[in-house]
Amino acid sequence: MAPPTVDDVPTAEQPVYDACLTAVSAARAARKKGQDPTQGGKNFNFRKDNSTGPFQGHVLQTQVGPLDNSYPTDDLPASGIYANTYK
Repeated sequence: MAPPTVDDVPTAEQPVYDACLTAVSAARAARKKGQDPTQGGKNFNFRKDNSTGPFQGHVLQTQVGPLDNSYPTDDLPASGIYANTYK
């Protein structure tokens, strides 16, 4: 969740916040031009492997990976994960 105002962003996190705003602006501009890298994907998750199976009944739309994971858990290791979108 975004902070209520830009003034509430911690100084140490401001560069990441600014990068997120830039990415959202670029995505919105691309969408207005009819570009959709998810090919209509409405759902998203990370997988610990390159599984192409459905997610909560939704069919795989796009997959990118393998990726590194900055916040590894027991379910998602530090590397080799995939980001999937689903219709």
